[in-house]
Amino acid sequence: MSEKPASNVVTRAQFARLNGWGRSYVTELAQAGRLVLADNGKVLVRESLERIKATADPAHAAVAQRHAAERAAKANGEDEQTKADRVGSTFSQAKAVRERYNAMLAKVEYEQRIGELVSAKEVRRAAEEFGAALRRRWENLADSLAAVCAAESDPARVHALISDEVEQTLLDLSKELRNTQLGAD
Repeated sequence: MSEKPASNVVTRAQFARLNGWGRSYVTELAQAGRLVLADNGKVLVRESLERIKATADPAHAAVAQRHAAERAAKANGEDEQTKADRVGSTFSQAKAVRERYNAMLAKVEYEQRIGELVSAKEVRRAAEEFGAALRRRWENLADSLAAVCAAESDPARVHALISDEVEQTLLDLSKELRNTQLGAD
């Protein structure tokens, strides 16, 4: 309670303020028959608090604890990342953490199935294969150009021959890379 009532009989609005609740919650309590009312319709504070405590659903205790912890964390300035990284000590918190990780695993599996995610092992293998192909092409470039360029005396023509050969090598490598099957078992 945030303040002590002047008497044990208060209005619903005062009862809400006393407990730090919204007026709509007090209305819900009244509709559920969890408030003890005086003949004039005002709330009997002690009796109502006892009835609310006695009629509390034990299944909601963990939720109430979590909300209280969140309010305390917010008051202490705990950020969302710290809250997300904290593993819960209660069953419901542990269950929420487990569900979060299960959802992340399901997302990974889905992305793998639609081809948006591949394993690092497959990427390394493909990169190694592509690197080996690149090396072979560049090593053969001198052999394929040596005789042709030796016969040319015009530097512009030599430049054009080399440029054409490099461009063709890059196109071939590009096609090879496109044909690499990542994600295929």
